[in-house]
Amino acid sequence: MENQPDINVRMRGILVDWLIELMEETLYLTINLIDRFLAVTQHVPRKKLQLVEVSVPVVDDLIVISAKAYTRREVLDMEKLMANTLQFNFCLPTPYVFMRRFLKAAQSDKKVELLSFFITELCLVEYEMLQYVPSDVPGVFQTRFQTAPLDLDTESFYLIRKETIDSQLEKVANGMAEEILIISYETHRGTAAEEWHGSGFR
Repeated sequence: MENQPDINVRMRGILVDWLIELMEETLYLTINLIDRFLAVTQHVPRKKLQLVEVSVPVVDDLIVISAKAYTRREVLDMEKLMANTLQFNFCLPTPYVFMRRFLKAAQSDKKVELLSFFITELCLVEYEMLQYVPSDVPGVFQTRFQTAPLDLDTESFYLIRKETIDSQLEKVANGMAEEILIISYETHRGTAAEEWHGSGFR
């Protein structure tokens, strides 16, 4: 955000919250594209921040959703600028991909799935979470569910899972990710992420 004198972390959070209302699977990729674009582009004006956002998904739908604040030409020009700035590098793993993988491997129930995505989406809003690679947030959260039902004293558990779980828990301790999640939850109580997951729909 150092390149963005007209945009602050709070505005980014509002933008992400709005995106959560619009999409699910493409949400993580969209936010990744926006963050990468903002990191390498000099000074995006505040009034153009939502234009950066709507240039990523379907043009006509998002012109309507953004209350027709931009013309089709403006959206297409921003889309072109983003694509060129990011060198058309759009295929990359996101926290969504890793969370789906972890949930499938753990054979998690619907409650764990909803809670996992709720926490992961709260992390999207927090700028501080950009320091973690896409697998970290889902990995840390899933670690709690991996350890809960197991007997930690068994040798097989120790040999198979200890290194992975220790690595993930170290990220929580060193990065203070839990505190960031708590702050995010308190700050964004009542936002789209909470309403979406509270309704039980996914």
